[in-house]
Amino acid sequence: MHETSDTLTGPIGTAERLDPTLNNKTTTLETWFLHLPPAHPIWPRYLLSVIHLRPDPAFGPARLKYPGATHELMVVALDPEKSPQPNQPQTWHHLTPINYVNQFHGLTDAGAASVARTAAEQVVRGHLWVETSDIAGAKAQWDRFLREAVQAAQVRGVQ
Repeated sequence: MHETSDTLTGPIGTAERLDPTLNNKTTTLETWFLHLPPAHPIWPRYLLSVIHLRPDPAFGPARLKYPGATHELMVVALDPEKSPQPNQPQTWHHLTPINYVNQFHGLTDAGAASVARTAAEQVVRGHLWVETSDIAGAKAQWDRFLREAVQAAQVRGVQ
């Protein structure tokens, strides 16, 4: 895999780290724009994001899946008809259903952002599949990844 601080390239595609303030959402901690041609023949572009779940005046209180959840990881496919581009959030219209979303806890914002980077690395390497409805067990694989990535970040001290 080839990588720079803001771009990851692997056998499945590329991931480009975006400025988290680009979409004007104050809850966004980390966003990766994924270009993954093998993932789907019609929509090869995705966003992978981590947000914090603290109350925000613009959005109100977060909907927690469990008490104590502090962050959320989400992967969405982007509508190809809008020609999604990395630094043009006006072109980001996600398709439904959402590919993957789950909440977690136990990390600082920096630690949660590191989980997003690790997820982007695993996706471009082909170890995590973004089209979770295509492969039996893909969502469970993401769940397992998320648990392990949070634990690894805690061990590294990126809490």
